[in-house]
Amino acid sequence: MKYRELNLGQVEAIVNKLGGMKGVRRFLSDETVVKAIEKTFPIWKTIKLGTGLKTADDFRKALQQSGCKIGTWGSGILGEPAFTASDTETEVDLANVSVAELGFKEGARRKDIYERAISLGLELCPNEVGPQLRLQYKDQPSGEWLRIAMEPISDSDGYLGIFEVERGDDDLWLYGNDGDSDAFWHDRSRFVFVRPRKLLHFSPYLTLQLWVSWTLGNLALNPRAEMRGFFISDIIKTAVGEYAGDQGFPLPKPVSIHREYLRLRFEIERCT
Repeated sequence: MKYRELNLGQVEAIVNKLGGMKGVRRFLSDETVVKAIEKTFPIWKTIKLGTGLKTADDFRKALQQSGCKIGTWGSGILGEPAFTASDTETEVDLANVSVAELGFKEGARRKDIYERAISLGLELCPNEVGPQLRLQYKDQPSGEWLRIAMEPISDSDGYLGIFEVERGDDDLWLYGNDGDSDAFWHDRSRFVFVRPRKLLHFSPYLTLQLWVSWTLGNLALNPRAEMRGFFISDIIKTAVGEYAGDQGFPLPKPVSIHREYLRLRFEIERCT
């Protein structure tokens, strides 16, 4: 038997999932196709990056002034050259997921956790998310420990670390934790990933089609316009989302469109 690790109970469970022996026959004859259920993660929190804090001392001072505490490892990660902060203010949507919610019921290594999350559409956090989340998450419930899914940063001793945002009894902490690829995390451990915003793309062929349709429509309404030496055309502009404002393109950073604010607007300019 090829799959010797399967016992009879597991085989029976698979048969039942397929709808009994009739379902098995339909599956084997390609009448039934089994597809993985697409897993989506809701936006847990939206925070700002690039708020003007640039250096490690900037963040340490801001944390102290806001009543937050910082651990030795967390402070060390902040001071490493690999730690960077955004030059421009932007927003990121975050997802808060457990190792079990990523499909690892018995826990998993950090490397496998990252790979699974990315395969499900999540992204690693910029390392600035660690201190910014600590500053902007003042209502964190007691006893919650959140690891920031980021590229690990090597400290002065060569140990890889990631940020951890935690609340003890009363204190709000920014810690560092093990970022080694083989570090094992149990199923209840929670990680914060970026939930990417969806980009809205416009087909150039659709734009051209709209332009041609409007032009031909104008000529049909006024067939003598071309004879008088005039050429009538309509330039159709598109603008999307809350960032478009009244000006249309170009969009400022971030260029992604928040799904709750998706809007489509046409502007028509007539050239004669």
